[in-house]
Amino acid sequence: IGIVNIFSHLNPAFPRNEMTFLHTMTNQLASNLGRLKLSKKNENSRISSLIQSMKEGVLMFDENENLKVINPTAKKILNFDKSRSLSNETLKKKLYEMNLLDMYSEVTQNKKEILNHKIGIKDKTFSVNISPVRSSTTNKEGTLILFNDISELQKADIIKTEQLNV
Repeated sequence: IGIVNIFSHLNPAFPRNEMTFLHTMTNQLASNLGRLKLSKKNENSRISSLIQSMKEGVLMFDENENLKVINPTAKKILNFDKSRSLSNETLKKKLYEMNLLDMYSEVTQNKKEILNHKIGIKDKTFSVNISPVRSSTTNKEGTLILFNDISELQKADIIKTEQLNV
């Protein structure tokens, strides 16, 4: 994790009990830092598992507009091969085709979210939310795009409307 170096021209510079104390403290510090690092890694793993298993499509971009996260649902919605890696250019072209690129750019620049924008993809309807996200550790902003399939809700609304009209 790191190195602690103590140097002195005097011999002996430090009494034996102080060196023993310093040695104990550095070992405890190294041990605690190692546990902290492992804890952070486990937390990131849980968050990643959560995002990967969501039924909503999730795209997350960093402050430089580079794709950082795309879950399997988003790949399916956007019709991307699960095994193929995605370039930012390919993804932005897809967002442009779906009339979402301008909204994405607006959110990235103005830092104001766009909620419940409805789009049709094939035979499904999605509610799209585009939101700025701020990292708590680096304080840098990225952007989140969330696709929620509302096709079944819309079908239910149509049925209710038809029943009310009868």
